[in-house]
Amino acid sequence: HHIKPPADSQIGVQKPAMCASCHDDTMKGAAAIVDVQQQLGRLSVATARAEQILDRATTSGMLVDDGLLALHAAREQQVIARVQVHAFVAKPVDDAVAKGLVSAARAEAFGNQAMAELRFRRNGLAVATILILGFLVTLWIKIRRLPPIDS
Repeated sequence: HHIKPPADSQIGVQKPAMCASCHDDTMKGAAAIVDVQQQLGRLSVATARAEQILDRATTSGMLVDDGLLALHAAREQQVIARVQVHAFVAKPVDDAVAKGLVSAARAEAFGNQAMAELRFRRNGLAVATILILGFLVTLWIKIRRLPPIDS
């Protein structure tokens, strides 16, 4: 599944971004604005991807509490990064985004691990089912070969 980065309408040098009312792409700070927009977009994609895999795992009945905690931490860093934008310095945003990306990656890893465990369980169930069916067929054949009981 490909997740499209969400358009952050608040940050950027193109309308309708709020920054665009005072800044355009020819100004000195334009590169920093675009960088911050891209950083926040990457964090949004990472959290969306982690949320998607955790939702699938949860829907499949897997316990992913640690993954949900990591996702919550990633979302907190996303909020912190958006607040840091108002400091007009890219470094605090970069730090918050980096922490958020680590948390989002952990959340996604927990989700992937849960889905791998689910596949393993399903494969085990399929093997057990095949073995039981084989036993039942063998038992049925043995019963059919028994001589009739005379009363």
